[in-house]
Amino acid sequence: MPQSIFTRIKSLISLCVIGSCLSFNAFASECHREGRWLNPGTKEFTSTAKFIPTMRDQQVILLGEQHDIAEHHRWQLQTISALFALREDIVLGFEMFPRRVQPALDQWVAGNLSETQFLKQSDWSKVWGYDSALYMPIFHFARINKIPMLALNVDRATVRSASKKGLAQMSEDERQGVSLPAPASADYLELLANTFGGHGHGDAAIEETIKDERFLRFVDAQLLWDRAMAEQLAKAVKSERTPLIIGVMGTGHIIDHFGVPHQLADLGIQHTRVLLPGNSDIPCSEITARTADGIFGLSHYKEPHSDNKLLLGVHLLNENGAVKIARVVEKSIAESSGLKQGDTFVTIAGKIVNSADDVVTTVQAMSAGTWLPIEVKRDGELLKLVAKFPAEATVNDSKSAN
Repeated sequence: MPQSIFTRIKSLISLCVIGSCLSFNAFASECHREGRWLNPGTKEFTSTAKFIPTMRDQQVILLGEQHDIAEHHRWQLQTISALFALREDIVLGFEMFPRRVQPALDQWVAGNLSETQFLKQSDWSKVWGYDSALYMPIFHFARINKIPMLALNVDRATVRSASKKGLAQMSEDERQGVSLPAPASADYLELLANTFGGHGHGDAAIEETIKDERFLRFVDAQLLWDRAMAEQLAKAVKSERTPLIIGVMGTGHIIDHFGVPHQLADLGIQHTRVLLPGNSDIPCSEITARTADGIFGLSHYKEPHSDNKLLLGVHLLNENGAVKIARVVEKSIAESSGLKQGDTFVTIAGKIVNSADDVVTTVQAMSAGTWLPIEVKRDGELLKLVAKFPAEATVNDSKSAN
């Protein structure tokens, strides 16, 4: 599913475009301070030095992220480092890796693989696809400190199978050994209904969505995904070492203590904490004691642009093994070429697209003044389009706006 900051409130944040942004940001200042932790339950702020020690006796700590935001990964590394200073017996679990590549993680931590070898053996470009540079500092931190890394996920094909046929029709082998998940709560179903529709719904529309067979299979896929990660985390908790397990995953899997925390509780893991990155765009009215156990205030810092890279103008999303367009930038080359939100890349420059990196790499290899053939699937129809790059390139290309 799309993983953005607080998926549940994206529709409210989008009101900024029709003139409500000033009032939202003024209100949000009450619950956001850069460099400080907010306790949503008490509405109090504290420092990292005071907040992290409160995590000492937990079993699992889950760190959320929006996958393509570098500041989120820097915050994750800072938090992991602080937790490691608190307790040396930590294990790092990652949504980004399916269980089958666990040997590659073990070899990386042991120091037996180069970066290139690690990314190849972990099948990074195929199973995840986001820019590996966003994650490598965390991986290096684990390697130099000999911190075990744990692959939490299952193969995307397994999740796709759940979305097509439903969990009831899948054998244990087809689920890759994952046990049947605890049912979703009514509130989680509402969150997933909003995600499934791509925008906020009224109550009546949500009720109709929840009855939709396609939506119910979508829920099955999400529950399988949540359960798979929860099982790996719970197994590590129950090992002889009883370490502190830190899970790194998309915010959508943990916000409001739905998803993975709900499945962990069903597996007998009661001492779980959810920590999220936040910024001043999040309305205070949408932050409750259930949202998270801690929200760290980040700035709106963005990476500086490099003038020597071309911009296509799309935000990419890896969804169920397909590379989709999550958003088309206004007045971009993508918009002028006819690309639309929801399009799925099939080929680019004649090459089959297997990951978001395929799109990024191809675009960055283009020269100003050249044309790029693209094939996409839209509503079941294959379309052939051409992106025409101007003679002068003035902005860069990145994973979040290729």
